[in-house]
Amino acid sequence: LFVSIDSLGKGFATLTGGVFAETSDNGLTWYDLRNFADNNYKATDIYAIDSNNAFAVGWAGSLFRTTNGGLHWDSTQIDPNQERLHSIANPANNVFIVCGDFGTMLRSTDNSMTWKPVTVPTTAYLESVAFSSPEIGVAVGTNAEIIRTTDEGLTWANINNPLTGSSTNVSFRQIAAFPSGT
Repeated sequence: LFVSIDSLGKGFATLTGGVFAETSDNGLTWYDLRNFADNNYKATDIYAIDSNNAFAVGWAGSLFRTTNGGLHWDSTQIDPNQERLHSIANPANNVFIVCGDFGTMLRSTDNSMTWKPVTVPTTAYLESVAFSSPEIGVAVGTNAEIIRTTDEGLTWANINNPLTGSSTNVSFRQIAAFPSGT
């Protein structure tokens, strides 16, 4: 289950089996968007920008997008050769970062219309990405991987972490970042 709710209380959730749900009251009640679900491209993360615009990523390099509050969703493939995309972040206006299996990091600067691969210092499954400001972001994944950017996702570097490495069974699944930098 992944949930994203905007400041006005409108939000979306991805559920098991590729199902989407929406709320307009800060999550008090939810409405099933089962008719949208596409089981071939199960969504793994969702990000609501505002009451009308939300994005989700999923299996097979899929991207889901709504621009009308969830009434209609477009689905495309960012990269048809990609197994899974795990997380999506929106660090700045029209800029999106997605991460996924095998150290995949992709960046869009045109509101998700086109995507370019970003070189990262890992081949770990990157499970989550978050930004505390337009410039500063962190991604985490399997083998206790933690990488950081200070330039809006253009370049990424390892963070000194004693748990990182192939000999550990530690995996980070989710990260959150806040404007205070934490």
